[in-house]
Amino acid sequence: IKDKGFNITPSDVNRYFLSALKKIDKRAFYLNIKDTRSLKKPKFDTVIAINVLEHIENDNKTFKNIYNIL
Repeated sequence: IKDKGFNITPSDVNRYFLSALKKIDKRAFYLNIKDTRSLKKPKFDTVIAINVLEHIENDNKTFKNIYNIL
């Protein structure tokens, strides 16, 4: 997708996977989607969460957080 000109901001809540992700893209950062207050002016066009929501207890709050960063 990056080679098509899209700006991608990778993130992960798992520090182990984040470390591996940073080897691919140095801009990768820690993000717990249950608490987005740490993001400065968070605005994204799209959020892709793969294998995430089924592991979150309070998914309604998480959906609100995702909505708020769009």
